[in-house]
Amino acid sequence: MKESFGAWLKPLRRERGLSQGRTCLRAGISGMTLFDLERDKTYPAAVQAKTLYGLALTLGIDPGELMKR
Repeated sequence: MKESFGAWLKPLRRERGLSQGRTCLRAGISGMTLFDLERDKTYPAAVQAKTLYGLALTLGIDPGELMKR
């Protein structure tokens, strides 16, 4: 079974040495958005593309990889 988006996202952020606050500032998203994504309270498809793009850039991954998840 494929891991959830949140189960993939949170460890990736931590591997990059980023706090939730720093990630939000760099990605231009609210703390609640990141909190909900990491806890699978919000489905990624329901989030604006610019939010996911900002996360991808902040985490240093290809935006396409983030979209696949």
